[in-house]
Amino acid sequence: VWDQDDTPSAWSTPASWTMGLLDPNDWTAHWIGHCDPGARDPELATGGQLTLADCHWSWFAEGDPRKSVPAGTRFLRRTFDLPSAVPVQSARLLLTVDHRYTVFLNGCTVRKSYAHGNSGMRAYETDVAPFLYPGRNVLAIEAGSAGNRPAGAIAKLVATGRDGVPVRVVTDASWKAANQEVEGWTAPSFDDAAWPAARDLGEIG
Repeated sequence: VWDQDDTPSAWSTPASWTMGLLDPNDWTAHWIGHCDPGARDPELATGGQLTLADCHWSWFAEGDPRKSVPAGTRFLRRTFDLPSAVPVQSARLLLTVDHRYTVFLNGCTVRKSYAHGNSGMRAYETDVAPFLYPGRNVLAIEAGSAGNRPAGAIAKLVATGRDGVPVRVVTDASWKAANQEVEGWTAPSFDDAAWPAARDLGEIG
């Protein structure tokens, strides 16, 4: 580290540098990265691939989204609870939306897509551990449709605590959906009791 007024000619020579933490006893650490609950859950084993198995395409209940919906933006949300006594070790989100989306966790934008020709044909995975908290959480998706074509959102979030036990959130009829944006709808404290259930469009494939 040097001051902005220092110049190379003012630097100390290597012989005068102070070297520290060379003794192995000076180093201590606690692993806080990915745990390996593979024996309990093959999908979450180290190097395992998150899939959309058990997820359902979902949309706002209008017409038949499997065939055609009006152009516009729809809003889907799902609250879930994480154990207060078990810190989150890792959390991954896999999703796609036909046609475009912005996804939020507890009011924070975690991923955004832009419409293109094959929207909905490829899912993307995002590390979302920094956005989760003990207790009540909410996963929210702002989904856009190009209109006069099928539409749907499909997602899976898997959060694992230090105990290796996963909490799953998948798109299905347990989600709430709306066709108008309401202030605060991406916050865990938002009351979505008046929102209808999302339309379940069936499993992927």
